[in-house]
Amino acid sequence: MREIKFRAWVSKAKLMLHVTDIDFEDKSIGCQDNSSQWSDHECLIMQYTGLKDKNGVEVYEGDVVSIQGVYQMNFAIEWGTFGWELFDGKRGILYDAHDEYIAGAKVIGNIHENPELMKE
Repeated sequence: MREIKFRAWVSKAKLMLHVTDIDFEDKSIGCQDNSSQWSDHECLIMQYTGLKDKNGVEVYEGDVVSIQGVYQMNFAIEWGTFGWELFDGKRGILYDAHDEYIAGAKVIGNIHENPELMKE
């Protein structure tokens, strides 16, 4: 069974925080910093895929992973209809992903803090 957890990108503060609680009634999000409550319109929530990269780093939606092969390529993790997918920002292609892809991949950043990783 996959562990359900989230992180949040607070664009106003340019912070990536782990979500500790979500209150759907008052639309607030509790984050690891405990210094403030963020409203849902200030945060972009990203879900954990339940997978870890080759170095044991947890892989979340919005992460950029590098996959070594014939050509080294970077992909962003996105949620699709049937689960997570690999998004190639250069060509705008979504690839159906399999867990074994991530087992050999390396998280190198995320699309919010490191948007340059998805540019040609």
